Amino acid sequence: MAVEVTGPALVTGGAFGPEGGLLALVALAAACVALAAWVRWREGELSVREGVAVPDLRGE
Repeated sequence: MAVEVTGPALVTGGAFGPEGGLLALVALAAACVALAAWVRWREGELSVREGVAVPDLRGE
């Protein structure tokens, strides 16, 4: 089976494939916004927890 992608590289992703296209960028941005909204709805706030932002270094 041989597949030939046609169309502008901005839409199809060109050499990077469909994940490099404009549609994938819009879909990923929408997913990030939806995830942030869900976390805010569930937790009541949207913030980075200190335990994640400040690592517990060995020996300190």
